[in-house]
Amino acid sequence: SLVIPKLNVNTKVIEGIDGEAAIHEGAWLYPSSYEDDGEKIFLGHRRFWGADDPRSFWNLDHLKDGDLIYYADAKGTIYTYKVRAVSVRNAGDLAILNASKENMIKVISCSTADGSAGSAEKRIVVIATQI
Repeated sequence: SLVIPKLNVNTKVIEGIDGEAAIHEGAWLYPSSYEDDGEKIFLGHRRFWGADDPRSFWNLDHLKDGDLIYYADAKGTIYTYKVRAVSVRNAGDLAILNASKENMIKVISCSTADGSAGSAEKRIVVIATQI
């Protein structure tokens, strides 16, 4: 599961290669980040369920440096991460999907230029490091 207390997000994490189906259920764990150690990349919808749904990444732009994110893997181990950066990138910037060997996460969804919920032309990217 992926839990972001500040945003009332509490959603299951889906693994697999069918990302479109996965993000209709919860947060998709991008295939390049299946390793035990290293970066995890989560993609999810913002406007699909609405702002108050616990699966929705609607308010990602409200996260700030220091906010906490929790990830529980398939074995039930819970990892804690602290937000370090929130940025908006062009949707065509596929470098955001490259997982590093660092113990960190990226939470990614659609965005307008100012970071609010919106179009498919931009992506909001939240980077958090494990603590």
